[in-house]
Formats: sequence, structure tokens, C-alpha cells
Amino acid sequence: YISANNAVIYWNPVKTVVNYEYYFGSIFSLPGNGTPLYVASLQTPYLQPSTSYSAHVRCNCVDNGIKSSSGWSSLDFTSEPPLNISANAHIKPSIETYPNPVKNNLVIKLNGAAKGKATASITDVKGAVVRSIVIDNATTNVDVAGLASGVYMLQYADAENNITTKFTKE
Repeated sequence: YISANNAVIYWNPVKTVVNYEYYFGSIFSLPGNGTPLYVASLQTPYLQPSTSYSAHVRCNCVDNGIKSSSGWSSLDFTSEPPLNISANAHIKPSIETYPNPVKNNLVIKLNGAAKGKATASITDVKGAVVRSIVIDNATTNVDVAGLASGVYMLQYADAENNITTKFTKE
């Protein structure tokens, strides 16, 4: 697993291992000694985005009373580029309506950015539109005091998204 600022490296465990050693550094760096490690994985936090690194691992074993160290196994990799606003542009907005059930004032909260002109309509169970609302803020308050008690649908729409949610008027 490799991200912009973290890498997790796994390898197959060795049966006769006493411990592993790892060395982590810039690419093409050759290790002398490593840092002891007792599991068959290595996590490297705090990486710099879009940077080349090299991870080296070897095992120290005892087999029939004989101590030995393997050669270094190396993995060169580059961390991912940083995540930026444009990378999140595909995330669709969501809406919250509260309180539910509502008596007088329904709050419509838009989570995310609207794509173009955003509107909402409230329909009754028969599908008749009883309110039309322009959504021009992250939070919009709608007076529903004049609506009859019952179940209503709120339909949000912008240039790219359609979201429907249900609420109850007391």
C-alpha cells in the first residue's frame, strides 16, 4: 500500500527468523546495518508526496544453532502525488433535513458544492409540489408551518445531481 504520505510493505515470514532488519531511505541508498523488526511488515509514515524512496529488508535467522543473515531485499517506490481539491471534484453533494419530524421550520443543509443553480421542491404523497425553494446557501431554512401533517418528499436538483429525501410534518 502506497499513498502520498504513507507506505505499508509486507513480505512472507521466514520460519527460522530471529528478527528482520530494515533500512529506509532515499532511492539508491545502500544500507550498512538496519533497525530490528519482529514482524513481516513495515509501515513508513511521514513520506513526502511524489518522492522516490527505497526500503531494504533482510532476515537474521538461526537454523540448527547456526546464525545467518540474508542479503538485503530492496523495494524502490515513489509516493503518490498529493490529493488536491480537483481530485475531489467528482464527489457528489448530499443533503440533510432536520428536525425530522418537523413542526414549523425545516432546515436543508447541503454538504458539498452545488453544480450550477440549485433548487429543491417539497411534494406531498400524491406527488403535488407544495413548495419550491432556491438553494443558494449551505443551509436553507424553509417555513413549513402551513403544511398539513404527513409525510413529504424533498427533491434537490442542480446541474449534475438529483437527491430525494423524506421528512415528516407534525
